[in-house]
Amino acid sequence: MKPLTQVAAFVALVFAVPWLVAPLLPQQPQSTWELILSYLPGVWAPTVIALVMMTLTGGRAGLARELAERFRVASGRTWLLASAATPALVTAAGLLIARAAGDGQSFIPASAFGTVVLNAVTTGAVGEELGWRGFVLSRLGERLSQRAAAIVMATLWALWHLPIFLFPDSPYSTWPIVPALLSIMAFGLFLAALFSATRGSVIPTMLAHLSWNITLGIGGVQLSSNIFWWTLAGLFALSAVCVGSLERASRKPQAARV
Repeated sequence: MKPLTQVAAFVALVFAVPWLVAPLLPQQPQSTWELILSYLPGVWAPTVIALVMMTLTGGRAGLARELAERFRVASGRTWLLASAATPALVTAAGLLIARAAGDGQSFIPASAFGTVVLNAVTTGAVGEELGWRGFVLSRLGERLSQRAAAIVMATLWALWHLPIFLFPDSPYSTWPIVPALLSIMAFGLFLAALFSATRGSVIPTMLAHLSWNITLGIGGVQLSSNIFWWTLAGLFALSAVCVGSLERASRKPQAARV
């Protein structure tokens, strides 16, 4: 199966899952565990589908090789630090600007921080990366330029989030759709830049995704704030450009020695 055919099959399946499983899940979760359960099928579908497709196309040996490559420890501590720090700093900047504009709200109590981390670890921050970055982005990169592959992946990933804004009972239903989706897309471009900079490892992208979900969950800003999301969209796009520029600069000396 050709890389682009694999991507098309993955996208068709992963887009279908939320609509297929939604009627089977708790419609109004009453506890943290019910909330997590309501997210699990959708946010872990990318990983499950990717694993199945890796096995079908490469067998067990191919699966083992690809997982070893995708979970390779990133080269250098600098990228790991950037992965964790950048989303937190971007979110903090958006929070400060939105609060200055009157869109602030209370931060969560310290006792709820563990729940925020639990949600981040068990849901999309870990469940999505192997599929969208490790599977989709790597295969798009076999047929498209690095920039084009990143844009296609980030666009598809952002659109995949659209249903969570459309369900009336969803906690995301009050978010402004356009700037929030553009923020997700820009964050996807940042994750793509990290993936490339670390030679195809999903460890930094998982760390970045965790960082963003946790800092979003801390509160301090109304998530219905347009200014908050537009700020994040711009800063994540800028972050993606910066990571890409740093990666190219780091590779030039190596190319010159060769």
